[in-house]
Amino acid sequence: MSARAILFLMLALCALAGTDAARADGPDTIRIASGWARMAGGDAPPPFPDPAWQRIQLPDDWNDSHPGMGGQAWYRFDLDLASAPAGLWAVYLQHVSMNAAAFVNGRPVGSGGRLGEPMANNWNRPLYFEFPAELLHPGRNTLDIRVAGYANDGAGLRPFRIGPTEQLRGDYRTRFGLQITSAIVTFTLLVGLAVLMLLLWLYRRHETVYLAFALSCMFSAIIALYFFLPYPPVSHPVWTWICHSAVGAYVYSVMLLLHRLVRIRRRMLERIGLAATVAGPLAIALAGPEHMVFHFALFDIVYVLMSIYVLVMLARHGRGPGGTEARAMLAALTSSALFGYHDLLVLLLSRQQNQPLLFFWGSALFGLAITLLLLHRFVRSLHEYEVLNAELNSRVEEKSRKLEASYRQLAQLEKEQAVFGERERIMRDLHDGLGGYLVSALAYTDQPHESLQPLRDTIRAALNDLRLMIDSLDDSAADIAGLLGAARERLESSMCLCGAALHWHIDNEPALPRADASASLHLMRMVQEIFTNIARHSQADEVRLRAGRDFIEIRDNGCGFDPAAAVGGRGLANLRKRADVLGINLEIESSGAGTRILLAW
Repeated sequence: MSARAILFLMLALCALAGTDAARADGPDTIRIASGWARMAGGDAPPPFPDPAWQRIQLPDDWNDSHPGMGGQAWYRFDLDLASAPAGLWAVYLQHVSMNAAAFVNGRPVGSGGRLGEPMANNWNRPLYFEFPAELLHPGRNTLDIRVAGYANDGAGLRPFRIGPTEQLRGDYRTRFGLQITSAIVTFTLLVGLAVLMLLLWLYRRHETVYLAFALSCMFSAIIALYFFLPYPPVSHPVWTWICHSAVGAYVYSVMLLLHRLVRIRRRMLERIGLAATVAGPLAIALAGPEHMVFHFALFDIVYVLMSIYVLVMLARHGRGPGGTEARAMLAALTSSALFGYHDLLVLLLSRQQNQPLLFFWGSALFGLAITLLLLHRFVRSLHEYEVLNAELNSRVEEKSRKLEASYRQLAQLEKEQAVFGERERIMRDLHDGLGGYLVSALAYTDQPHESLQPLRDTIRAALNDLRLMIDSLDDSAADIAGLLGAARERLESSMCLCGAALHWHIDNEPALPRADASASLHLMRMVQEIFTNIARHSQADEVRLRAGRDFIEIRDNGCGFDPAAAVGGRGLANLRKRADVLGINLEIESSGAGTRILLAW
C-alpha cells in the first residue's frame, strides 16, 4: 500500500470518527432537544414546577450556561405519546459529561455508575438504559436526566434519543465499539508493543530507537486508558493532569523516535523539547485544577509546532532516494496529527461533551505503522543476512576447495620430498657405510697378505651394514626392538668368532622420541659400532646387552681401555657424533674388569 493510500484511509477514518454514526431513526424514535434544567443534587427529581427550573435547549454546556460551576444538575423533558407503547424501550445518551442517570415518570431506569465522588468517568462512553415500555402511558410522560460533572470540564448534556430498543441498540453498539472497545483494544495493543520494545532495548541497549518507541507506546497507552477507565486510581484532577501530560510526552517521544529512524541527531532541539515536556505540566499543576484542561490545550500548541516540524522533516526525507519509509511514516504521522488537532480544537472551544475526542485512534494507527515499518526492516535485514550467509557459504566452499587442492599439492610435495630425503639417506649410507668397506676391501686386494682374514672381516662388515640398511627400509624400521631382533643373529655370530658369549635381555621395547627410519638406522649403527669395537679390542669372553623403554646398555668383561686416551679414536668419535645427531646421552665406563656403554634418551 502506497503512502498516499495510507493517508487517504487515515483521513477517511478521521472524518468518520468525528461525526455521529450513520443511523436511520425508526418511526417511534423520539429525539429530545429541549426541556428544563436546574442545578441541584439528590436521589430524586426536585419538585416541578419551580422557579429554579429554567428552560433550556440542548446541547447544554456548563462552561457556557454555568461558568465555574460543577456538581449535579437535573434535566426534565416532556414526552407526549398518542398510545401506550409495548416491548422494551431505551434512553440513549450519546454524549454526557461526566455521568448520568435516567428516570421515566419518576422511576429510575438506569445509571452510568457513581454520581458522587469518586465519580464514574463516562465522558467518552455512550449510556444506554433499557426499560419496559409499560412505564410509559398515553398522553404526557416525564423523563428526568440527572447529570454529574466537574466545573470548567465541558460538563452538560447534548440532544439524545428515546425509543424502542430495536431502533436504538444498533447505533449504541456501533458507537460503543468506536469509542470504548477500540480504546480498550488500543490500550492492550500499545501495552504489548511497549513491553516488547523495552525487551528489545534491554537486549540491544545501543539501539535507542526501541526505547523511544517503547516510551511513545507507553504514553499513548495512558491516553487510551483515559478514554475508557470509569474509575481511575487517583482523583479526577490528578488523573486529568497525568493523561494530558502524557499527550505532550507522547509527542516528544515520537519526535525522538523519528529522529532515530531517519538517523539524525539534533541534541539542542531534543533538550529544549524535554525541558518543555517537563516544565509545562509542572507549571499547570502549580496553577491549580481550575481551567486545567483549557491550560493544557493552550500549552499543546507547543506540541502542534513540534508535530509540524516532524512532518516537515519527514517530507524532506521522503523526497530523497529511498524515501519510501519516510513517506509511509509521514502518512501515519499525518493521520495521528489530524486526530490530535481535532481534539485540540474541541478543548479550546470548550465543547468536549459535544464532540468525541479521537487522539487514541491516531496514536494506535501510528504505533501500528511504526511496528510494520520495524517489522519490514527486520524482514529486510533477515533477507540480507540470508543472502550474505549464502554468499559467505559459497566463498567458504570455494576457499575449502582451494585449500583442499593446496593440501593435496602440499602432500604431494611432502611425499616427493620424503622420497628425495630417503634417496639422499640411502646414498649417504651407501657412501659412508658400504662404500667405505668396499674401498677397504679393494685396498686389501692390492696388497699382499699372508692371511685373508682382514679381507674377510671387511667383507663381513660390509654385508652386515648392507643388511642393516635393508632392515631400515622396512615399514617397521621405527621398531627398535624389531631391528635389534633382526641384528641379534649377526651380532651373536660376530661375538662367537672372537670367542665371546652374548647374553641378550630386553626389559621393555625401546622407543626413540623421534621414531623414523633415519634415527633407527643411526641407533643401530651405534650398536653395531660398539660390538665391532668389542670384537676387535676387548678380548672379552662374555658380552651382555640389556634394553629398556629409554635406554640400551652393553657390557663386556674385557681388558677395558682409557676413554680419555682414546679421544682421537675413530670409533668413539663416530659414536659421539651419532649421539649428538639423535640427541641421546652416551656414557662410557671402562676399567680392567670390563667396559659399560649406556645409550639413554
